[in-house]
This record gives sequence, C-alpha cells and structure tokens, in this order.
Amino acid sequence: MKESVFTRQGSIELELNEQRQKMLDLEQATLKHATTVNETLENEISRFERVIAAFEKYIDTQTGDLRGIISRQAEEGVKWRSEFEDLNTKKIIEIHNALKLLNVSIGKVNSDSKDRFDMIAAESRVLENAVSA
Repeated sequence: MKESVFTRQGSIELELNEQRQKMLDLEQATLKHATTVNETLENEISRFERVIAAFEKYIDTQTGDLRGIISRQAEEGVKWRSEFEDLNTKKIIEIHNALKLLNVSIGKVNSDSKDRFDMIAAESRVLENAVSA
C-alpha cells in the first residue's frame, strides 16, 4: 500500500509539474502576446500621430495661404475704395464747379435779359412818346 501511495503521489507530483510547466508556458505566451500587442499599438499610435501631424501641417499651410489671400484682397479692396472715392470726389467737384459756372452764366443771362428788356422798354416809351407827340 505504501508503494501504491508513493506511486500515486509520484503521478500527482508529475501531473503537478506538468500543470506548473503548462502555466509557465501559458504565462510566457501571454506575456509575449501582450508585448507584441503593446508594440503594435505603439507603432500604430506613432503612425497615427505622424498622419495627424501631417494633416495639421497641411491645414496650417492652407489656412496661412488663405489668410494671405484674404489680407491681399482686403488691401486691394481698401486701395480700390480709396481710388473710387478719389475719382468720385473729383467728379463731384467737377460737377459742382460746372454747376456754379452754369449758375453764374444763368445769372448773367438773366441780368443781360433784364437790361435788354429795360432798354427795349425805354426805347419803346421813347417811340410811343415820339409817335404820340
């Protein structure tokens, strides 16, 4: 019986050693898998960060170009507005001066017409007086 117990104990210890070895193998495989997964994740995250950095650089470049275009258009708009206002101001001044000259001319024509009317009226009175006398 003693021998049977020792045999049984030996087979249990052998089974325990096999199970312990399987657990160690499983632990090593799990550790190796976890390391591989971590490395893969780090590589993918690094790649993703490079892609994001490239997008950010592209967007910054595009927005910088767009800001430049908007700035140039604003400058051109200010320049155009200034030239347009100067041109229209000159035209308005020319029109104002022409209207003043026209007003002076109309005043002279009215004055000349009144003088001619007064002169004709005086001549017609002289003629009426000469005819009636």
